[in-house]
Amino acid sequence: MRGDPLLRGEGNAPVRNPLLLEEGTPSLSPLPLGEGRVRVSFKEIFFDYPKDWKLKKTNEGVVLNDKSGEFNIEMFVNNKTDTVSTNEYISSQTETFGKLVNQGLAKIPNMDSAYVRVWSDDGVDKLQFFLFKNDTVIQVLAYPSDAESMIEFDRILGTIEI
Repeated sequence: MRGDPLLRGEGNAPVRNPLLLEEGTPSLSPLPLGEGRVRVSFKEIFFDYPKDWKLKKTNEGVVLNDKSGEFNIEMFVNNKTDTVSTNEYISSQTETFGKLVNQGLAKIPNMDSAYVRVWSDDGVDKLQFFLFKNDTVIQVLAYPSDAESMIEFDRILGTIEI
């Protein structure tokens, strides 16, 4: 654990989540591409990922799998109009990935704001992020959240640019 998280639960009480950056933590920065990383562009976003991971581009987004194939990241890019607030956008997202066990604000480098939902699906915890930058919304689903590759997921999130 990295100390106090930024995810807030009922009554604005802090909820421990090692994925989220704590106050005062410097932004994650992309690793040099020569150190086992690949930079990818999809729609209007760019991010780095480990070169031994598998990347599949689809019409809807991209899917990343760690080298073991056990950890998954699904990433989709949408747009929202200026007339729709971040809260309205989050409320309009009704797709579920199991039982919702927690949700709240997150702090992600290079983003104007971020929100995370924590799902439990037959014993598998999944993290669903909504990353906001200008009128672009990046939705990210990562699972299982207890995988060793979660540290790499942190780094991937820190490299996303629009």
